[in-house]
Amino acid sequence: RALRAGSGLLGRKAARAHVQQRAALLRHGEQPRDAAGGGLAGGAGDSGEADRTVEAGPVVQAADAGETDASRETPRTGETGRSRVEADRAVEADPDDEAARAGQADEENDAVSRPVPREAIRILAPYVPGRPIEEVEAEYGIHGAVKLASNENPLGPSPLAIEAGRKAVEEVHLYPDGSGTFLRRALSSRFGVPVDQIILGSGSSELIDLVTRAFAEPGDEIVVPQGIFRMFAVAAGRAGASFVEVPVNEDLTPDLDAMRRRIGDGTRLVAIANPNNPTGAFVRRDELARFVESLPENVLLVLDEAYFEYASGVVDGYPDGLELLAQGRTVLVLRTFSKISGLAGLRIGYGFGPADVVAAINKVREPFNANLVAQAAALAALGDDAHRSRSRDLVVRERDFLFRELSRRVPVRVHPSIGNFLLVDLPPLAEPLDTGFGRRGVIIRPMAGWGFPGSLRVSVGNHAENVKFLEVLDELLGGATAPGVRER
Repeated sequence: RALRAGSGLLGRKAARAHVQQRAALLRHGEQPRDAAGGGLAGGAGDSGEADRTVEAGPVVQAADAGETDASRETPRTGETGRSRVEADRAVEADPDDEAARAGQADEENDAVSRPVPREAIRILAPYVPGRPIEEVEAEYGIHGAVKLASNENPLGPSPLAIEAGRKAVEEVHLYPDGSGTFLRRALSSRFGVPVDQIILGSGSSELIDLVTRAFAEPGDEIVVPQGIFRMFAVAAGRAGASFVEVPVNEDLTPDLDAMRRRIGDGTRLVAIANPNNPTGAFVRRDELARFVESLPENVLLVLDEAYFEYASGVVDGYPDGLELLAQGRTVLVLRTFSKISGLAGLRIGYGFGPADVVAAINKVREPFNANLVAQAAALAALGDDAHRSRSRDLVVRERDFLFRELSRRVPVRVHPSIGNFLLVDLPPLAEPLDTGFGRRGVIIRPMAGWGFPGSLRVSVGNHAENVKFLEVLDELLGGATAPGVRER
């Protein structure tokens, strides 16, 4: 902002002084104010929100595309002594961490004399991925840590996918099939959707970004329930669209009536994650059908069903988005091989939509976005019904076990979920969540950066992993509120 306000050498000097002053105030625990006496002058905490509408992109976690291997190995450090990656992780765990925000300000200070990105990109905070087991073990000098932070499959990949992937590795000197012909044909055969209505992505997260770029102009609105999967906010920010979060019901389910009222002439996309990550809440079949029927014809509904297989046929009233597509509704249904098939590391997802919608998304899709090994493994996994059944049964059984155990711990509050994760509200603890669990060998995901301060998301693991999580939680809560673990 200061750069654009000034011109020439004097303007750039004034801008540098402005940013240096901001960083210094932050490091000393003071809040810099703009000329009007407001809050942070354009800092990472300045969301520009008004009635939960965020113009030109929200201040939320962004995708980790900008974090290269080199940046992890040789992170830049500012005057605070923290690397930008470390500062971003600290801000995710505690948005009020002023020292961490000072580290982000140092980076801004360094960048004053550098090219300035688009405003919508400048205000995006980098996405902070879950920490790998090796990093946590090295930091705390421990062994045998378990990762329950990224909603991964506790059974691992489909055995058929492993075999197919190994064979495909021998051909990685060749480019993959840019159209994903065989995988799309197999998906068409399995789900009864024409091939020209199917698109592949590098995970369903990429498809969220692609559909936003294809259909949302800068300034257009994307209407979502508050607390939706953060990649929707990231995609809106990249496109410069206005991200409108509508308050949810008390049980964290989307308030569909309020969402419908908020849709206006500038709305281009409406998104619902069903179930939602991280809340686990979902919209029932009859409610979703009424909502879709009420939508204007020029509004596209994006229905994220990444956890579809953990709920379909298990939870009464859970809808199948493909039924809406078959009825001619303007809906894009997103699914993935990352969860139920255990292929998260290969990044392969898929979507179903009207042919014209899929054709538009293909125009902004990168060539060869679904790699050769991923396509081969996904094709094999699609036919591995035995692995899919074992994965679903394990998650359903262990999810119920975790929910019962957490419900016994007062004042812990656990939210019902139909995914492979649970959102857990905790009382104030003596240690930060990531540190307290991490140094005891359990990696979880703090949710402060996702809009749920004092909460964590825990993925459903195998039974031994879930017991270890509960034992560490009991230790952090203290003996007075820790009833111990009851075996199934």
